[in-house]
Amino acid sequence: MKGLALQPNTNKFVRENNRFVFTKTNLDFLAQRVRSVISIFLGEWFLDQSLGIPYIPKDDKKTGHRSLIENALKTKITAIEGINRVTFFYSTLDSGMRILYVEFTAETVDGQILEIKDNFKTPIPGGNE
Repeated sequence: MKGLALQPNTNKFVRENNRFVFTKTNLDFLAQRVRSVISIFLGEWFLDQSLGIPYIPKDDKKTGHRSLIENALKTKITAIEGINRVTFFYSTLDSGMRILYVEFTAETVDGQILEIKDNFKTPIPGGNE
């Protein structure tokens, strides 16, 4: 599959010689797809309110927040067309900054291994390690 290539840190389109560039490999395409899926919170994108990671209910106890987010991330990652399964998943939370660091590997349907290391702002109110 192909898509317009994005710069991973800024999400701006990659351009060479004033032209847009497409992703070069299937792994590049899937990496972009995964990053976009895990960086959207549920209901944020007006064209499809079902996309994204859910916010934590305000009346919920903090003890389950981290596992809820991790399970939602794994579910969203494996739901992406082209991803077979998550083979490794690790996350750590900076509760003061409310930033979740996620590192995982996933097996694609054609047997390739996709490795992602990313940070994103969490919907965890106040955080919980």
